[in-house]
Formats: sequence, C-alpha cells, structure tokens
Amino acid sequence: MSGKFSFATVGEFYGDDLTDFEAEKLQIGRYAAQPRVFKKHFAKELALYQTKWFDYRLLHPVVATYLYAAEFRRIYKRYYSKTIDLHKSRYIRGFSGQDAWVAKASNGFIKGRQQADSMGIPYWFYISNAYEWLYIKKWKHLPRHVHLYNQEVIDFVEMKWGEQNRGSLIIAELDFFKDYSNSKRPEFIAHQEWLVERISKSRAKQAAIESLNERGYFI
Repeated sequence: MSGKFSFATVGEFYGDDLTDFEAEKLQIGRYAAQPRVFKKHFAKELALYQTKWFDYRLLHPVVATYLYAAEFRRIYKRYYSKTIDLHKSRYIRGFSGQDAWVAKASNGFIKGRQQADSMGIPYWFYISNAYEWLYIKKWKHLPRHVHLYNQEVIDFVEMKWGEQNRGSLIIAELDFFKDYSNSKRPEFIAHQEWLVERISKSRAKQAAIESLNERGYFI
C-alpha cells in the first residue's frame, strides 16, 4: 500500500490513500438515509476544522477516523501486552476486520475522534492518556473504543494535555507545515500562530526558534 498520509506513530494506515471524493462518498453513504442527521454531522465536522490538531486539518473526516482507529489498535495492543498477555498481544487487533468505518460499534471511532478534534489533541495523545486514566482506575476489562470519551476520561486527558504543553512543544509533523509555499493556507497560518504562541511562553525562546528552524519549520 502506498499511503497518501503517513504518521510517525502508525506509519501508513488502512484508508490513508482514499481520495477526498472516495472518502466523501463513504460519508454520504453512511448518512444519506437520514438527512437531518447528515446535516448535523456535516456542520459538526466543518466546525471541527477550526479546532482539530493541525495535521488532521488536511485529512477528510473519514480518513481521520481511519487514523484514529489505527492509533486505537496500536495502543490497545500495547495495553493488552502490558496487562493481559505479552505473547498473545501480537495477534490482537482491537476490533474485528480492517475497516473501522463499517466495523461493529464504528460510531465509537467517530465520536472518539470528534472528541479529540474538539480539544485540538493528537489522536495518539488522546487515546494513550484515556487508557492511562482507565488503567489507573483499574478497570477489570481492557476498555474498548466506546469507553474513551466519557466525561471523566475527557477531564483527565485535558489535564494531561495542559501539562504536556507547559512542559514541551508538540508540533505538526506533515511536510505541508515545512513548505513555505503553503504560507497563505489557513492550516499553515494556524500552525504558525500556535508555534509563535507556544514559543512566547518558553524560557529559552531563541533556542526554541533555532531548533524549529533546523527541523525545517519557519519562525
């Protein structure tokens, strides 16, 4: 598979090579029979482009859902190996099949992804910390994707995200954000504003700028 998108945590993932047309066809197919539901869903997805993590603003919501599911599968396997069986974890998939868009309880992937998007948090960070909270709470069973967006989980992840941002800088990883020819694009501008805002709170501003410049980011 030659992916259109690739991320450090999961690499290429199922659904990453969908065109916007193909992804939109899947989205319409899911909601076409319920016009009011689709209208509400479309409006929500449109609004989330203003808040979601910068890399994901380049992804169609369906592709973003596949990425969220890929992150879930990776983290689920990790916690399975940690809490249940290390050797069996290599065979664990987290959910049946490959296609999260049509998987059982697939709404859980959409809702979880939308929650992370509303908070502007990378999926890997959101899911990892959701699992950390549930692990701390000593759940008797390994949580599924439908358990990752109750209010207690959300509050804990939000707290951890705040701690993360006070201690270090997470930046967008797609090459789009290193290409200055995109400087007029709203996604690029929003990420630049994020970097400037974060650097303004750094105790070593010049060192932070130099580090970002060396990595290909323009400040």
